[in-house]
Amino acid sequence: MLKSVLFIPYIKNNNKIKIFLQKRTKDAKNMPGFYGFWGGLVENGENIEEALIREIKEELDIKISNYNKLGIFNFGKSEKHIFVKEVLEDFENSIDIKEGDEGR
Repeated sequence: MLKSVLFIPYIKNNNKIKIFLQKRTKDAKNMPGFYGFWGGLVENGENIEEALIREIKEELDIKISNYNKLGIFNFGKSEKHIFVKEVLEDFENSIDIKEGDEGR
């Protein structure tokens, strides 16, 4: 079974929650042009948290910590490990998007 990690940064403001999504490039292998979560596949020899830290470093050029595991969800032949983290209002200014067209 393929394992992947997904990262959902969110901002809580005035009892509202806003999540920060990745807009996939038009030439992306999966779901081109669509918005989705940050993350990717767990590589051989990695544990789940190592994969999360690597993927987010590759995609957003940040080192994350103090995240929470939301859960594990099975989709067909894929096992998705979902992580969330409350971030500051200026989160978008603290990252450098390396994969995808934009974050929003």
